[in-house]
Amino acid sequence: MALNEKKRQQKLMKKRQKQKKKKTRVLGFAVASTEKAVIRRANLYPIHECLLSGDWQENGIAAVCVARRQSDSIMVFAVYIIDLYCMGVKNTFCRANVPLSKYREDFRARFVKRNEAKACTVELAHQIIYGALEYAGNLGLPPHKDFHLSRHVLEKRDAIAPNDELEFGKDGKPLYVSGPHDFPARILKRLKTNLGEGGFDYIVREDPFGQEEDCEDW
Repeated sequence: MALNEKKRQQKLMKKRQKQKKKKTRVLGFAVASTEKAVIRRANLYPIHECLLSGDWQENGIAAVCVARRQSDSIMVFAVYIIDLYCMGVKNTFCRANVPLSKYREDFRARFVKRNEAKACTVELAHQIIYGALEYAGNLGLPPHKDFHLSRHVLEKRDAIAPNDELEFGKDGKPLYVSGPHDFPARILKRLKTNLGEGGFDYIVREDPFGQEEDCEDW
């Protein structure tokens, strides 16, 4: 009896494992066990929508959301705060395994309201991100540290044609406007080293060169 019961339990366990594996299949791919693992394979999922802040052309800051469907009811998405005047990918974050209802009613509703955002084409969303990324890179400015993860939500860079009508910089040269979480002295040192005096403009809240902070290169 004990042997038969053991075999029965083993069969039951195998059955449950198969059911669990089948349940966690999404679009032909097994859902990864961690959020980061899902995000790293995010570009395998179809794009659900792209959103873009309404005033990005006026103030040089674009809030972009790229959302994909892990399944009919689960979302993975990323937000990118893009500085078209200088910094490129200024901030970014991403999420996975988010129920569609929560995405719509919580995140999307707040994002649209806060940024007066509207749907935009997949191409425009990526052209803004990749164009600003390249512009900042040429200035010697790296993207936000979390871009190493959120970049996986984007289409591959070579899959999106550049948009020559998009303008980066302000009045023909970079304009750095400091934010509350920036290290202005560090950024201005990098710009001065790469562009020289007069090669860029800047607006800061206080004297950046009077800050006591580590101004070493990134």
